[in-house]
Amino acid sequence: MFWSTANDSYTAFVWNVGPYDGTSLTEGRFEWPSAPRGFREARMTDLVTGDILPVSVQWHDDKMIVDHIPIGSRPVAVQLGKRSRSKS
Repeated sequence: MFWSTANDSYTAFVWNVGPYDGTSLTEGRFEWPSAPRGFREARMTDLVTGDILPVSVQWHDDKMIVDHIPIGSRPVAVQLGKRSRSKS
């Protein structure tokens, strides 16, 4: 997995390489052992349909864990970023 950075966020693209198989799907997990505390937001997008996918983020001390990342023939963008500031 390769992460790219832009505008205080990180993005990775995840999919199973090989012939297209629309039925096989497994779940992956990402762990960031010393994640900066400012990175509190995670978002997953199905790049084929544009759908925003449910994402589970957990913290254990300084470790950030993103569970249930779908890995299949359809690429998914996983984005980690800083919490948006509320506008007053």
